Amino acid sequence: MKKKQKNLICKGISAMLATMMLTTVLTGCVKEEADSNGNHSSNSSKSGKTTALDISFDHSYSSETIKIDGLEGFSRVYTVGDNLFISGYDDKYEEKMYLYNMADDSKKEVKLSYLESLDEKTNAYIASYFTDADGNPVFLFNAYIYDEENEEEPYQDLGYTMEVYDKDFNVLETKDMNEVLKDISMNNLISSKDSYYIVSYTEMGEPALDIYDKDFKKTGEVTGDFQYIDNVFATEDKTIVVYQDSNWEYSLGTINPETNAIEKIEISDMPRWFNSASMGAGNYDFFVYDSQATYGINFENGTCEEVVNWINSDFSGDTVGMITALEDGRFIITTYDYGDGSEEAGIYLLKERDQKELENVQLITLATFALSTNLQRAVTKFNRSNSDYRIGVVDYSNYSTDEDYEAGMEKLNNDMLSGVVADIINVDSISYESFANKGMFIDLTDHVSNFNQNEYFTNFFDALKYGDKLYKLGFGFSVQTLEAKTEHVNGKSGLSVAEFTELIKNLPEGMTAFSEMSRSGALYRFLMGNLSAFVDVNNATCNFNTPEFTELLELCATYPEEVNTNMDSFTQDDWEKYWNEQDFQYINDKVLFRDCYISSIKDQIRETVTYFGDADVTKVGYPTVNENSNGGRFQPDYTLAISANSDMQEQAWKFFEFMLSEDFQENLSWSTPVRIEAFDKKAQQALEPDTYIDENGETQVMPYTIYRGQESVELDMPTQADIDKIKNYITSVTETTYYNEQIYTIIQ
Repeated sequence: MKKKQKNLICKGISAMLATMMLTTVLTGCVKEEADSNGNHSSNSSKSGKTTALDISFDHSYSSETIKIDGLEGFSRVYTVGDNLFISGYDDKYEEKMYLYNMADDSKKEVKLSYLESLDEKTNAYIASYFTDADGNPVFLFNAYIYDEENEEEPYQDLGYTMEVYDKDFNVLETKDMNEVLKDISMNNLISSKDSYYIVSYTEMGEPALDIYDKDFKKTGEVTGDFQYIDNVFATEDKTIVVYQDSNWEYSLGTINPETNAIEKIEISDMPRWFNSASMGAGNYDFFVYDSQATYGINFENGTCEEVVNWINSDFSGDTVGMITALEDGRFIITTYDYGDGSEEAGIYLLKERDQKELENVQLITLATFALSTNLQRAVTKFNRSNSDYRIGVVDYSNYSTDEDYEAGMEKLNNDMLSGVVADIINVDSISYESFANKGMFIDLTDHVSNFNQNEYFTNFFDALKYGDKLYKLGFGFSVQTLEAKTEHVNGKSGLSVAEFTELIKNLPEGMTAFSEMSRSGALYRFLMGNLSAFVDVNNATCNFNTPEFTELLELCATYPEEVNTNMDSFTQDDWEKYWNEQDFQYINDKVLFRDCYISSIKDQIRETVTYFGDADVTKVGYPTVNENSNGGRFQPDYTLAISANSDMQEQAWKFFEFMLSEDFQENLSWSTPVRIEAFDKKAQQALEPDTYIDENGETQVMPYTIYRGQESVELDMPTQADIDKIKNYITSVTETTYYNEQIYTIIQ
C-alpha cells in the first residue's frame, strides 16, 4: 500500500473513532449542575434515597500473640499430644524448635537427635513430618553437603533418613530411607492409620503417589484424574489427597485401598482455588483456606462453609502461612514476611470473637472489587489500632463466578446506582468518571491542599485529579516509563509523538526500537497512556481527528500481531542463545527502549545496570501529547474515594490519614511511598550491601553482583546520585495511565 493511501485510511479511522468514542464517553458521562463550591448536586439513586451498605461481622475471631523469644520467623506448627511443636528461625537464620504448652504458656526447646548428630560440613532439612498410628511424631530428613571449593560438584545429596520420636522427643527408631526413596524427587511422606505409607513425589515432571506397607515394601501406585498433587493427609478413617484435576481445579479425594485409585469427594461451595489445607477438628472433617477465609468441610454432607474471615479477624490473608485447628474451635496460625515492607512474622492463637466487643464501635464501610495486599494491610492495621472505629469490607469479587466473571463488578455498579452507599469506595475498576459526574464522591482537594511538597509527592495527587477536582486518592504507586542509552535520545525525556516516531524511523542499522513488540503491546504503550489527550472526561468530549492520533495509529500498525511464533521448535542451544542475546540486547545496541517499572528503587537501579552496563541511561518516557510531560505515568497501587452521601466522611478521612502516615508508608509492599520521608528511607536500602550469616554466626557483606548471560559481574555500590536521579524523575511525572475498556476495544 502506498503511504498516501495508508494515511487516508488512518485519517478515516480517526474520524470514525471520533464519532464512535464521543458516543461511548457521553453515555458514561452525565453533565450535571454544580453548586457554588463546584460540587455536583444530583442524588446517586433514582429515588434520591440511599441505603447503607450491609456489612457482616460473622466469622470474626480475636487473636493473641504467642511469644517465642528469639524467633523472627515461623515455618512449622504441629500438634503433639497436648502441646504444639513450633519451629522457626532466629536472627542468624538458624532453625530452632520448641514444644509449647498452651495451658500454662510454657516453652521447651527441642533438639532433634538426627540434626544434632551431623558434622560441621553436613546440612539437613526436614523434608516431611507426620504422626504415626500411635500419635508419635515422625520426621523425614534430607541431608546434603554444599562445598563451594568443589567446582565440579559443589552439591552432594546424602539422601533421606527417618526418625520416630515419642511425645517427649526421645528417639524410638532411626531408619535409612535411601533405598526406598532412591532417585525420586520426593514431595511428602505420610503414614495412614492402617499402618501403610504414602509417598508423594515427582517423576519426569509428572506427579505420582506410591503405596508402601509397614515394612516399606512397595505395594501399589495410585491412579486418578490429577495433574498436580498438593498434599496428602491421613485422618482416622481415610487418606485425603488434595490435588488439581484435569481442569486444574483444586479437588479433594480419598484413596480407595482396594483399587489404589483417587475417588473425588464432591463438595459444594468449595473455593475453586485455595492456598492450602489442614486437618479437621471440632465440627469439621477438613479445612481449606485462601486469602479471604478459612473454610470448614463436612465430608458426610458434602458441604463447605466459611469459618474464619481474615479481614473481619484483623489479618491480611496474603500473609497467613500455616493453620492448625484445635478441637475446642480455636486456631493457631502463623504469618510470614510477604516481601518488601511486610508486617512482622508471628504466631497467633485465634478464638471466636465476642460480638459484644463490636457493639459500641462505629462502622466505616468499604466497597471494593478485590483487595490488594497493601489495602488488606491498611484495613487490618487500622482496625487493630482503633477501638472507636472499624473498617468493614464488602469484596464484590466474591459475587463473580467462573461462568460470569463480571457479575461482581455489575453488582457493585448497580448497588451504587441504586443508592446502596459505602463510606469508602475502591474506584480502580468502576466507571469512575460517570459516578463522579453524578456527584457521588466528595472533593478531597481541601484535605490535601496544605500538604507540603517536601513531605509528599504532590504531583502524584495532581495527576489523579478529575478536571480541577480530586475525587480519589492513592497511597502508593509505581511509575511506568521507558529507558534508553542517553547517547541515542540526546538525554531528553517527554518526547512528543512526532519526535518519538522520527527517532524510531531513523534508528541506526541493526537496531530496533523495542524487544519483541506486538501490535497490542504497542497499542497499550503508545495510545492508552495518551487517552487523556484525546478524551476530555471533565467536559464529556473527545477529539480523535488529530495528526497525533493518526501518527500513533500508524506507529502501532508497524508491529506484528504476534511475536516469537517459532519458540515451540527451540532446542536447548536455541534457548541458551536466545537468553544470552536478551541479556545483551541493550548493551550491544540491538534494542533502543526498555520498559521500566519503578516501585523498588534498589531493584530498579540493579536492573538498569544489568541491562545497560556502564552506559549513561535516560528515563525517556512514552510518547506524549501533553505539554510539560516527561512521558512517565503513575500507576497507583489502589485508589479510594469517599461517598458524598456518607455520614462518616470525617472518620473515613482518618483512615486516609492513617494510610498516609509515616509508619504505614514505610511498610508498603512493592510500591513506592507517596510520603517522601518514607521514600528516602526505603531508597537508602539501595546504598546498603546485602549481608548473610556465615557458619560461625558472623555477619558477612556480600559483593554487589549482577548476572548477565553466563557472566557474574561485580560492581561498585550505587550512589546517592543514582537515587536522586530517579527521585527527580518521579517528582516531574504529571500523568497517570488512563484506561477505558470500551475505547481500547474500538481502537483494536
